[in-house]
Amino acid sequence: MRRPRLLHGSCSRRVVPREVWCVGLFLGLTLLLTSASTSAQSLEAIFAEGREAYLAGRYEDAVAAWERLREAGVRDADVEYDLGLAQVQLDRLGAATLSFERALEVDSGDDEARAALESTRALLAERRAEREGSASLGGETSFGEVAG
Repeated sequence: MRRPRLLHGSCSRRVVPREVWCVGLFLGLTLLLTSASTSAQSLEAIFAEGREAYLAGRYEDAVAAWERLREAGVRDADVEYDLGLAQVQLDRLGAATLSFERALEVDSGDDEARAALESTRALLAERRAEREGSASLGGETSFGEVAG
């Protein structure tokens, strides 16, 4: 499994007097560096928790961990791909399809996610055909009789 690339949003700055801005910048950077490293560690720990759960066959726990990352605002192809794999293991093919699609939204060149999406869609189509029945001709009826 691949490691996540954590994406961070941008911030804006208000116009304030230079002295206030310099003090604010120093305090803000200190706080930002402290909270960013804590936040990154926490996100890394959640990703690792999901990976460990997946490898141990605890797919529900893996899904829960990776969904927490999404809820925290992580938009990452690896998280979505791994989440999709766990959902396939739980036979949640619709949710898996969505996760693979999200992975491709983040990284359109992700060949693994594209292949997983195609396989999942094929499996869904197979199951739908089994459930609804496929078009077929009865053994005793010729094509000419049906078409005629």
